[in-house]
Amino acid sequence: MKKYLILLLIFCSIQSYSQTVEQQKKRFEELDSLIDKWKENKPAEVIEYSNEQLKIAEAINDDAMMYTAIDQHSHLINSLGMFDESLKLLYKLLQRFDKKLDYKNIGVIQYNIGEVYFQMRDFKNCYDFFYRSKQSFIRLKRFDDTIRVNLEIGLALAGLGKHTEGILLIEKNIEAAKKIKNIDFIVNGFDDLANCYAEKNDWKNSLK
Repeated sequence: MKKYLILLLIFCSIQSYSQTVEQQKKRFEELDSLIDKWKENKPAEVIEYSNEQLKIAEAINDDAMMYTAIDQHSHLINSLGMFDESLKLLYKLLQRFDKKLDYKNIGVIQYNIGEVYFQMRDFKNCYDFFYRSKQSFIRLKRFDDTIRVNLEIGLALAGLGKHTEGILLIEKNIEAAKKIKNIDFIVNGFDDLANCYAEKNDWKNSLK
């Protein structure tokens, strides 16, 4: 009888935990919708939602949820100029996926870290993380993504004063984008090219 009661208590505890997790996951999805709806227009107002989502992800300790929550939160606080806090979160996420050798997510996280450093005009670290991201995508043979990263590497090179090298890299990858007919890459490439010329005060070519 005593053994039966212990087993019953264990079963009830498992059931209760399972229900709690499901409720948390449901709330996580609700918060995700709210953040997605308001993040562009009211980033400061949705920080509270994002903080709650992050706490749920940490409690459940699920990789996909942690990725979503940290990605959302880092973008939000980054848009508010909280670069150091954004980097802290992204480094934490990178460490998590590094341990799992999950290069698909590693490449994207490295790219996002590079973007934050670019906004900080820390072109050395920016270049370093874009380059790492490129290597991760090459490992996975995701060559479309290497074109996207190469465009950003070109900008980072211009920021480091290597304008000609950066311009040549961007031009090369605009041509690669044309071959795969990726309009977004082509448009972004020409925009990056204009920014490279502006970085070297070549306004004539920048405004072409």
